[in-house]
Amino acid sequence: MLGSRSWNYANEPLNIGGRTTVPFMLFRGLLCYLIVRFILPLVLWLVHLIDDTWHTRLATILLAWILIDAVVTLPAIFLYGQRANGVVSDNWFAQHIGRLFDGDFMRLHFPNMRV
Repeated sequence: MLGSRSWNYANEPLNIGGRTTVPFMLFRGLLCYLIVRFILPLVLWLVHLIDDTWHTRLATILLAWILIDAVVTLPAIFLYGQRANGVVSDNWFAQHIGRLFDGDFMRLHFPNMRV
């Protein structure tokens, strides 16, 4: 979607289009089962300990956190790909994101991403 590829399993055995492999897929499935079976009940128990008036507040804070992350990370990845292809954006938002998340920052925090 953003014109980048963050991982490549093409050289691994039993790969599916280079995006995943059967062993990794089975391992992730097992981890998901263990999380749902053992960790989710604990989390739900902890959530029910929280007073009902705080549920909405905490949900709002978490939603805001996720939205802020998406508003910053997705353009940073998109603009990093554009910069790699020689496209320079001239609007203030793209320039600001480009200064905050320059090539060095992106290579450090997204080491496997290929644009």
